[in-house]
Amino acid sequence: MPIPYSTNTLQPKGKLEIEEVKPGFYRTMYIPPVEVLPNPNSKPEEFKRPIVDIDQKEKVLTIYPFQVGGFFSMKNKYSKLFIISFDLEWYADNFLPPDEDKIQTLLSYVLPEAFIDDYNFGFGFRKNYKPILSMLEGFDISKLHITVKGATRFDLQKKEASIKKSDFERMSKAINKITQRFQKASFKLKRDTVSDIFSQLLNNATVDNTNDTIASELAKTIGNSTRFMLNGATKKEQSEAIEVLKQNSKKIIAEQPGEFLKLRNEIELVSLEELISKFEIMLDKKLSESEWQRLFDENPFILTMAFGTPVINVHAQASVGGTKLSGSGNKIADYLVKNSVTNNAALVEIKTPSTKLINSKVYRGGVFAPSNEVTGAINQILDQIHHFQTSVNTLKAESREYNLESYSVQAILIAGRSVEGLDEKKSFELFRGNSKNVQIVTFDELLMKLKNLYSFLNLTSKPLTKRSTQESLPSYDELPF
Repeated sequence: MPIPYSTNTLQPKGKLEIEEVKPGFYRTMYIPPVEVLPNPNSKPEEFKRPIVDIDQKEKVLTIYPFQVGGFFSMKNKYSKLFIISFDLEWYADNFLPPDEDKIQTLLSYVLPEAFIDDYNFGFGFRKNYKPILSMLEGFDISKLHITVKGATRFDLQKKEASIKKSDFERMSKAINKITQRFQKASFKLKRDTVSDIFSQLLNNATVDNTNDTIASELAKTIGNSTRFMLNGATKKEQSEAIEVLKQNSKKIIAEQPGEFLKLRNEIELVSLEELISKFEIMLDKKLSESEWQRLFDENPFILTMAFGTPVINVHAQASVGGTKLSGSGNKIADYLVKNSVTNNAALVEIKTPSTKLINSKVYRGGVFAPSNEVTGAINQILDQIHHFQTSVNTLKAESREYNLESYSVQAILIAGRSVEGLDEKKSFELFRGNSKNVQIVTFDELLMKLKNLYSFLNLTSKPLTKRSTQESLPSYDELPF
């Protein structure tokens, strides 16, 4: 029986066959992996089907949504909508004639966010945007075209629909806003429910070692952060208030656990607000790499936000190998971190916000090349990865850090500010999107992640008022969930 793979699992990959059917017209055939077929004894070649057409003359890319796994493997994904096509811009010529990598890059660049752009998942609408599909199939539409310059129109006799890209994006944004509001309401309801249950449990619990541990953690949080909440008090009054909270934390959590937890949340929000303010002030100054690294040393959770996966810091200014017989040439990474679940290692290199990401002069036809600073930094990190992988066993033994693996060492380069200009942005995104082992994150993006976290945690409070002249924090409706 076939396995209905979902996008949450490691999807087996199929093979592509690309043929130029006629001059300038390329058809891509998909041969599925045997794991998704109805019978494990089936021959994948018998299930081969067309999935992408590229018409260079008409400047149109067409996809055929299909079901990869499940009981109807390699059949049409939808009951009525069989064909979805998109206008190609002038840059598409750079990807022709196509190969497997060019096909995937072109799909990721042309298809709007509402569509699955990985052929191993069969294309089609992402789950959140299924209402658009439902509307189209309600009109018996079998062919949809997303046009850049044309108008939105429906031909019900031919069962065809053409939607202007800007109109389609308007629908997508409307769906996103509804989803965000639902997430906001849902999160608040869940949080309040959990808070009420915790309060009941703690009020009915005996103050034992478990509560001692909780109280100790809360007191530690208060000791580290309450000073931010006492700006109107003298230093002596601040110290006295912190000491009272520390010494009475066990009693307060036993008698008023709900209020104590609420206070802790408020303290953490104020601490995050201070961090955001500090980050913005630092961005306005020309600071060295060491000064930025100090900020990351004091706030290591920022690295987790950069990776998007749970990581813990193993070592700052970590030696990752490369020492020569003379004792020189040791390779130093700004941070060696590891995934807290799998122990897989990763490296972090910190540059400065003033680092140029792309060259200021155009390379050719609206294309900008990456700067020497960025390419040099990437090669530096790749060299560190190479030496780390060859020396990892020795490093683990000497440091006694045995829970560290090098399955697939990834890296993050934190450098530069957001790129301005449409062509410049396109060139930068194409470059970093194809950087396989080194993810590039700008300082502006890190700051926005902090602001989004603040807005997410502060659902019931007013948006943070900025202390600088830069733009204010995004509202919850603008968060990229």
